[in-house]
Amino acid sequence: MNGYGLITGSRQITGLMTGILGVCGTWYAGAQEGLDYLEPYRPQSLQEYDLKFNDLVMDLVFQTGASFTDNLGFEESAQAGDFSLSAGMNLRTFYQPRSDFALNLDMFLGYQHFFEYSELNTLLIQPGSEFRVERKLGDFKLGVYDQIGVEMNPLTRPFVSGDAATLGGSETLEWRRLRNLVGAALTWQPTRYFHSLSAYEFDIDRTLTDTFVTLDRNRHIFRTGGYYDFSRQLNVGLEGQYSITEFTENNLPGSQNDSNSVEVGPRVIIRPTQTTDLNLKVAYNTIDFDQTGQITDIENFEGISFDARFNWEQTRNLTHSVYGRRFISDGFGTNFADQKQFGYRLSSQLSQTLQATLDASYMWLSTSGGALSEDATLLLTSVSLTKSLNRKSTLGLTYSFNYKDSEINLRDFQQNLVILNFSYDL
Repeated sequence: MNGYGLITGSRQITGLMTGILGVCGTWYAGAQEGLDYLEPYRPQSLQEYDLKFNDLVMDLVFQTGASFTDNLGFEESAQAGDFSLSAGMNLRTFYQPRSDFALNLDMFLGYQHFFEYSELNTLLIQPGSEFRVERKLGDFKLGVYDQIGVEMNPLTRPFVSGDAATLGGSETLEWRRLRNLVGAALTWQPTRYFHSLSAYEFDIDRTLTDTFVTLDRNRHIFRTGGYYDFSRQLNVGLEGQYSITEFTENNLPGSQNDSNSVEVGPRVIIRPTQTTDLNLKVAYNTIDFDQTGQITDIENFEGISFDARFNWEQTRNLTHSVYGRRFISDGFGTNFADQKQFGYRLSSQLSQTLQATLDASYMWLSTSGGALSEDATLLLTSVSLTKSLNRKSTLGLTYSFNYKDSEINLRDFQQNLVILNFSYDL
């Protein structure tokens, strides 16, 4: 995070729908023998609620916070810092009139005010806000869903820096992007151990300011996968995806090239003990770019991506998570950005009312050809403390340090960020 989207509530989400794998329950589930994948989604965390009308339950959480960052624009020099205040409401609604049908709404709406840069004042929609409807029909489950959010964190695009070449200096302050994904998915489970899931999704990405218009795009995504539970300790699947990306402003200087991509590969989930699990995915990727934009990059991508995650609940109050991944995302002035990232997360319940979390990751970035291509590394770290004041209210404090080292002049930066949050369950 960079200080723009400081309210996160119970879901510490820094970006919207990064590599969305699941809808209608979970795109891939834990390795459990004979699991019912047709059961409509029910949020496990919604155990306490404020209102109940027959089969409808609602939970309202008020959240407010303050933040300070010393480098709003991710600049190497002439850094601009600012304080901000935010407030909003998180609404969670669950409706299940019968066992084979469920409706879920989870959305945060708020407002953020900056003291020095009032032009940055904005409406907040928490990334990952979601509406979902699911219905079981025999051996099938049909789901329709929508996920929406305002992306205010340029660090979700690590090729972004505050230099004049990529962002025109202070233009990075105007990073406001609306992300929305709507889709439909069909789950089929003909036997106790096998299930499949297929989905179509339509993903849009739009700027909410006058800058970064060349990144506005539509994406059509077709997904399918088949999975088999060999035992409670082993689940194996094969997944495939085809995507069509179309940028909406192809005639502007610096506009991006449209593309078609294919991804296919296995996924394995291993749960050797009750306190450990290993999730592995490897895929072969090809991305072919059409010369529909105004950038000079003619490079395509062909290679292997991967995502490996290991979780270990060492004790009831201490959990470790380690991950490594390689993924390909849209570029900016280039066709694509190749990213390899390794990270670690430590979560500890220090006392009955105090929880601590440490996050650290290191990334290698390499963008494709063109005038703006670069190689860089990024270090992202944060430490959080969450204190339960009573049964309904919590106080959170987070410190983050972010650092980028680029081979291109003026694309280096470092940033300190402090966030204070307060939430009250009405």
